[in-house]
Amino acid sequence: MNHFNSKSIIPFPEEGANPLGKNRCMGYHYTSPAAFLSIIENKEIRFSDVRYMNDKSEGIYFLKILVEFLEKNKSFPNVQEAVNFLLDQNDLTKIKKLQVPSPIYRDVPKLKYEKSRTFLMCTSRKPDLLNMWNYYIRNNSYEGYCIGFHMPRFLKTFDTKKEETNRPFIVYYGKVIYDRKLQDQQIRKLVGGLEKRPINNIKIGLKHYINTRGYFFKHKSFKGEEEFRVIISIKENNMIYKEKSTTGDDSKLKKDFYIRNGLIVPYLSVSIPEDAISRIYLPPLSEEEIAKKGVQELIGSVGFKDVKICKSQIPVRY
Repeated sequence: MNHFNSKSIIPFPEEGANPLGKNRCMGYHYTSPAAFLSIIENKEIRFSDVRYMNDKSEGIYFLKILVEFLEKNKSFPNVQEAVNFLLDQNDLTKIKKLQVPSPIYRDVPKLKYEKSRTFLMCTSRKPDLLNMWNYYIRNNSYEGYCIGFHMPRFLKTFDTKKEETNRPFIVYYGKVIYDRKLQDQQIRKLVGGLEKRPINNIKIGLKHYINTRGYFFKHKSFKGEEEFRVIISIKENNMIYKEKSTTGDDSKLKKDFYIRNGLIVPYLSVSIPEDAISRIYLPPLSEEEIAKKGVQELIGSVGFKDVKICKSQIPVRY
């Protein structure tokens, strides 16, 4: 089922069933009280630069499994040559051990490759997960909220009124893959589709895949997060500063900065359609009635409609 007019909104993986299912897919975004207030008041949400995510293997893990796959499968010599070229300034042993914080890629000669940046919104496929609430413990109490996004409606913010193909950014969405066998299956499809292409085209195809779909692969230790991700790949020269975030035919996104754990983090601000939020979960141990009234008044003041406020069902004592 094609949910969008724009061909620049792409599911991961592209083959098989659409990850949005029958138009009812939910994504649950866990966040701090301050960020929650900002999201609701401004009707915007941050897509953080992938280089600043709390998983230090982001951007490296896919390289690890790609290198290991090619070592075990020798029937893709052209792809192997392309990988060796792109990564020849890196220690592949350290990549396989996830010990390279920022891999260095060689430029592909005689082919124009427009520099792009990658930004990411993380949600979980399940609400009220204890391991997700645990990120928001402060002073022995849970401080945070869980926003339930109706993902097809949320992704409409990137859509256009009619079909088009020439846009300055691409949006990818889908479930993160944690199972190594499933990861290897996707890599086999990738390298199989690239193997017979001209060598420089293989290099460009690999680089683009690494910078976009590569972020849907994570180590199995993160499986409990059950992530559903939305990724924006945007050309460097199309990012603008300090202007109102716009979408649709204008297709510009506002770039700004925020502070997280003492770091200055670049982000893109993306508008939230008024019908895209369907649930909000209060954290464990919250004073339900007081917390619920505050959230209800906040939601009503900005125009979000038909939002159900839910109390956490996790039976923690402290």
